[in-house]
Amino acid sequence: MTPHILTILPRLTLALILLPLLSGCATPTQASPIAPHNLATTTTATAMVPTTTAAATEATTTTASPWQRSNPGAGGWFATVKAGPDGMILAASDLSGFYRSQDRGATWDVIGAAQGLKTTHASSIGFHPTDPDIILLGTEEGIYFSDNRGDSVQQVLSDGYITDLALSSDDPNVGYAAYHSVWDLADGQVYKTTDGGRTWSQVSVNLPGGLRILKLVLDPGDVNTLYLFSGEGRFATGPAHAFRSTNGGVHWTRIASSLGDVMDVAVSPDIAGRVYLTTYDSDPDGPGYLYRSDDDGASWTQLAHRGGRIWLQPDEPNTIRLIDPFNQFPWDDRNGVWESVDGGATWTQVSKVEDWDMGWTEAYWAYTSDVRAIGDDLSDPEWLHIANSQFIFATDDRGRTFFNNYTDEIAPGRWRSHGVDNVVMFDLAISPAQPQHIYLGYFDIGCWHSPDGGQSWMNCNDADSTGDWEGNGGNVTTLATDPVRPGVVWTAQAPSWDEPGVLLRSQDYGESWDAASGLPRAPLLGLSVDGGSAVARRTLFLT
Repeated sequence: MTPHILTILPRLTLALILLPLLSGCATPTQASPIAPHNLATTTTATAMVPTTTAAATEATTTTASPWQRSNPGAGGWFATVKAGPDGMILAASDLSGFYRSQDRGATWDVIGAAQGLKTTHASSIGFHPTDPDIILLGTEEGIYFSDNRGDSVQQVLSDGYITDLALSSDDPNVGYAAYHSVWDLADGQVYKTTDGGRTWSQVSVNLPGGLRILKLVLDPGDVNTLYLFSGEGRFATGPAHAFRSTNGGVHWTRIASSLGDVMDVAVSPDIAGRVYLTTYDSDPDGPGYLYRSDDDGASWTQLAHRGGRIWLQPDEPNTIRLIDPFNQFPWDDRNGVWESVDGGATWTQVSKVEDWDMGWTEAYWAYTSDVRAIGDDLSDPEWLHIANSQFIFATDDRGRTFFNNYTDEIAPGRWRSHGVDNVVMFDLAISPAQPQHIYLGYFDIGCWHSPDGGQSWMNCNDADSTGDWEGNGGNVTTLATDPVRPGVVWTAQAPSWDEPGVLLRSQDYGESWDAASGLPRAPLLGLSVDGGSAVARRTLFLT
């Protein structure tokens, strides 16, 4: 193909070659199923700290690495996040396996290939109720078990897409898993372990077909009683129905069938037989409904015209909190945390999403999530954790405030990751004129500029070129810097990996951008600067 030379910006000349696009991640509003990716690295490291590697069976022997992790933080999809009995936090990612924090989110490392994990797509987490060393990890390829906090893991179920895991607080040898044959099918069944997670087998015999099980809820006082509900997942959808088993997951009965589509189920930790359930509102703008049962789900009483994810407070049976994961927008009356301290009779909005810390993003959708992505903390009931398509957040004061758990602002507008970097980086460019200036191009989080050799990162996304991301992310496939002019950088940005890119030029280190015109509408993948061309009229080669 003969490249054609086009003048598309003042003093800019291009040689243009078009090639097919490779791959990428989803836009923030994309809902169609995407196959689990397999693109992530598996090295373990924390933000700006020399990494260590360890044999899967020897957590005590470490070797210093010359490499340091350097990213702004956050990235692609997180299925869920939870904390165990000693406060260790685990987050399940779709690209990087499991992220692990042993200091309440200050730093994170990765449970990946070096620890024995054979897949990068993580989907669910289960903790032993009292032993912090024992963890269960659900993936797109079955279940993994660890008895040393994830320093090494072994595959104990080799197939199935696992959407939830739980060990009984009544008898931790008994646990349950929500199993689907593959990642994008609604064919949920329940598997059971009787040896603390080391072996598993299917026990459910009469669940209806077409279920996408979102959550398993165990009765804390009866190892044989548990609940599940189905609904809309990321990759497959089933009916929003709830079910109860009283014989260890073998037989199931649908409950609350007359109440509408089920959003969440919770069992009281204090009062035997008490179960709470929320439903979606028939009006899309309505708040939903909260119900209570005092007979294990046989009958129900409406408590409030308010729904959401249910958050109960142990030892305070009249305290109920609700968080609507789908409508955390500043203008929406359903946003924030709603609390009742009188058993649901009256409600107070104890915090608003507009006051919550979001980290580097300014996106109005930053806290939107789903029910299964909001995780409890077994070490402290005043904590709650939230994960979503990009970020990880937490509260440590019963929902009065939330803080981001993925990045630090080390100077105004400059960010450094905690080690949660679930991203695909597509390109990197270092300025020859000023080598401390580095530019990174990612899928999903877009363009980032470091003015200090990678110690911190500034958002350099162009709001006009990133579509629904509105500059809070995007997709950058290529970058190039001018050999002699500090601050001059070119990039290609697009709202999504499969949309035509926009060629941009900045003369102020990515603070502002000018868009090219006259290019064919096509994805833009590669960009090179002819260093021998006239400085005032650069020749670029673009694929």
